[in-house]
Amino acid sequence: GNYAFHRLPAGVYTVSIPPKPGIEPVTPTEITVLLTETEGDVSDFLDANFGVLASYVPPDPFPIGAYIEANGEYATDPDRLVAQGIELARCGHNPYSPFDGGDDDDDDGDNDDYDDERDCRKGKLRGPVTAVDDENGAFAVMGTWVSIDPTTTAYEVEVGQRLDVRVHRADDGSLVADVIKPWHSDKEQVHGRIDEVEIGDDGVVQLKVLDTLVIVTRHPHVTP
Repeated sequence: GNYAFHRLPAGVYTVSIPPKPGIEPVTPTEITVLLTETEGDVSDFLDANFGVLASYVPPDPFPIGAYIEANGEYATDPDRLVAQGIELARCGHNPYSPFDGGDDDDDDGDNDDYDDERDCRKGKLRGPVTAVDDENGAFAVMGTWVSIDPTTTAYEVEVGQRLDVRVHRADDGSLVADVIKPWHSDKEQVHGRIDEVEIGDDGVVQLKVLDTLVIVTRHPHVTP
């Protein structure tokens, strides 16, 4: 813009613009102004102009508390899921949710993905069983331990089985299996709330979802 100086005595002045969030200067932020006096009139100065751009801050694609569905390949050492595809929606009803109108995985007439998306305490683990603790009634899917609730679940679990496990997080923070059934797909999946996010120097993103470590090595397609 243009700047005018009124009723100032002749002299040297400094004009500057303060830093502001979201504003990126494209010219120097400080200008020296020299006002001279000729026959009683102080000179005009019309060159104290500044240029700025609104800086773009991309939205966080993995906010803690968001609900995520990650598909990929299971890596055994360490136990983790290397994501090849990701869909994202915040917990609670979201008209832009990728789970709206989603699949009915068990053919019971309910939209399972949409139902689970409503509640951050719920989620799914789909992949191989990596360990079994018969003594404590628990097993691990892709390294994530899940306890078996004997009042709601009766299922024989063995290492190497591929399972679809519907879980909820108990008050003590542990995961409890609500439904256990065979998982015949070759894909590994984890659906649930993002609890931790870590970005390495190499740009690799590590997410903790239902206690499963999800590795994101390339920018995925993320649904808002």
